[in-house]
Amino acid sequence: MRSLSLLCLAAVLALTGSTNAALVSFVTPPGATEPFTGLPVDASATFSTGPDLVLVTLSNLIVNERSVAQNVSDIAFTLDTGQTSGSITSSSGLERTVHADKTYTDGSVVAAGWKIGTLTLGSTTYIHLTVLGGAPATPSHTILGQPTPPGNTTYANANTSIAGNGPHNPFLYGPVSFTLAVAGVTAASVVNDAVFSFGTTPGQYVHGVPLPSAALLGGIALLGLAGLRINRRRRME
Repeated sequence: MRSLSLLCLAAVLALTGSTNAALVSFVTPPGATEPFTGLPVDASATFSTGPDLVLVTLSNLIVNERSVAQNVSDIAFTLDTGQTSGSITSSSGLERTVHADKTYTDGSVVAAGWKIGTLTLGSTTYIHLTVLGGAPATPSHTILGQPTPPGNTTYANANTSIAGNGPHNPFLYGPVSFTLAVAGVTAASVVNDAVFSFGTTPGQYVHGVPLPSAALLGGIALLGLAGLRINRRRRME
């Protein structure tokens, strides 16, 4: 399911309109668990920088999750140019409601309803995006993982923290995107650290690991080749 991260990279490149922007993606490490519950988690965050802006794309890659504790609720990051504050200028994600029978219904693409602030862990201060702690959408709009294969029509493992849970519904289903105004950022600024948080209990963090640059470039190249193949097929039809 990490291939979804590469699709997010393509989306970010489309938004920037340029491959000159600094681009980096972080993922949860293999075998990562949510610290409070011990449940497995799997997520990606892709960042692209430009003049006074940072684009963030979040995806929850977990499949057939059990609990809202596996939903993405925070991302915090640092920049090598030192900025620690900013504002959200736009955001978007698809609303998804999971019913008591574990089927789901998709709504519209809406604003994420998250907030921005700062997070200090040890001696490091992060720019912090979260849907907890009084954000407009709290406690809904955490980012849901992927439904149960092969049919992908239900969340078969979901417990009552997800299925039919009034306060937690609707969720967002990724990728969820944010455009941030961050004064002083340039296209050369690089996100050099990122931490994820999951569920509705704040204060539990999982450090992300960066995808190697070669993997990013290779993934983008593969997407480009896929696009060329699709175009060729269309011409032949």
